[in-house]
Amino acid sequence: MFRAVLIDDEHLALIHLENLLKKLVPITIVGVFMDAESAIEQITDLRPDIIFLDIQMPEMNGLEAAERLVSLCPSAEIVFVTAYDNHALEAFELNALDYVLKPLNMDRLSKTVNRIQKRLSYSAANEEPAEVTISMFGSLKISRGSEELPIKWRTQKSQVLFALLFHHVNEFVSNHTLIEQVWPDTDLEKARSYLYTTVYHIRRCLKQVNVDLPIEKTSGAEGYCMRLEGNINLTKKWEQSIRSLDEITPDNEQDASEIIEAYKDDYLKEFDYLWTLSERERLRNLFIHHALKLAAYYTEKENWMEALALYQRLSYIHPYYEEAYLRQMEIYDFLGDYASVEARYQTIQYMLQQDLDTVPSAEIRSWYERWKARV
Repeated sequence: MFRAVLIDDEHLALIHLENLLKKLVPITIVGVFMDAESAIEQITDLRPDIIFLDIQMPEMNGLEAAERLVSLCPSAEIVFVTAYDNHALEAFELNALDYVLKPLNMDRLSKTVNRIQKRLSYSAANEEPAEVTISMFGSLKISRGSEELPIKWRTQKSQVLFALLFHHVNEFVSNHTLIEQVWPDTDLEKARSYLYTTVYHIRRCLKQVNVDLPIEKTSGAEGYCMRLEGNINLTKKWEQSIRSLDEITPDNEQDASEIIEAYKDDYLKEFDYLWTLSERERLRNLFIHHALKLAAYYTEKENWMEALALYQRLSYIHPYYEEAYLRQMEIYDFLGDYASVEARYQTIQYMLQQDLDTVPSAEIRSWYERWKARV
């Protein structure tokens, strides 16, 4: 039996919705309100599974009311009830949110309720205690145990907004900043509508895979804060681990190798936004510094193949990092693999010319010329 709350400032509309819902089993109506504030005051006691919310009310916009209701009752599903409205409907369709149009239709209402019941039943049946982890190396990845969760982001903007909030995890981020970063060229009224509905969509996506990662809207504040509780930020954990590395020794060699290997790719590589650039550069430099230390350790121990693999990995992460190519050429030369020396030099020379309209550094050119003269 699912519990429902109805909110609409039109008395007749409430009666009509209530009559229709009473014909749908198994729904129990636990609260009927003509203003959002009253519903917000009682929502935690009512503990509804579904909230039917009119989008157009005089004192509080339905989208804003939804934010407050979901923050107080995060397990509830919301169905927006609305007359035809361009901004609202566009936002709903964009984020695949549940809505029904006035005048209400029994068939559409029944399909909406059934769809939500399936989601609620699935969530209840698939609760798992395994630890949730979140990584932002390369792409955004949310996993439970060893399995990546199949989160179905409706749009790239949903994923970007989640990543932006997680980027500032446990910090307050203003609506202005979120809109400026995610919808910079969108009309302000429409962008605010997109923000509200996208936050709701993110919450629903997380709930569907049983991830407890609250997105709070501080009372009286125009913005959001994503709270990190039981979930583990793998990117932050990686940084703490790599900064704890001292000089590499036989005792910590394996740990150092595993930490370097955990850097799968640059921070949110697929997101080209200003807010990712400085963090991407900072973490990449941290990786390069410690990868060079480990590669030098391998070289000193004459572990040539491990050193070579690490320098190749540096070339992949930072294609224009010339030192990685020079070290590879030196190792190939030592191993007598002259064809690979030539191939590495031609690769960096061609890439720099094509991409940056420049030539390899004087150090690399000088080394290569001496090598050519010798072989």
